[in-house]
Amino acid sequence: MVLTLDDDFSDAVRSIISTQRVNAEYAVSLTSYNFSKIFAAMDDDYMKARSADIHDISDRLVSILSGRKQKKRKGFCNRSKQNNLHRGLPPQRNNTVL
Repeated sequence: MVLTLDDDFSDAVRSIISTQRVNAEYAVSLTSYNFSKIFAAMDDDYMKARSADIHDISDRLVSILSGRKQKKRKGFCNRSKQNNLHRGLPPQRNNTVL
């Protein structure tokens, strides 16, 4: 989860927690939403596709933070998701976080 190592992302999460007095799950969801909108608005198709990746990663992070059970996965991503990424298409998204 390289996203969690990104200074801009983690600084935004910390800022939301301290200024809005919310829990980490909400701060991660809001930051993810804001970042994914930025990526979706980019001109580059590859970067637009990363918008869905940001959402997927933050959903996993929120699951970990909240103690929700995660779906079992074989490898990093399933075959259909790999095919979509190779074609430059965004993977399917689970909109349970936002």
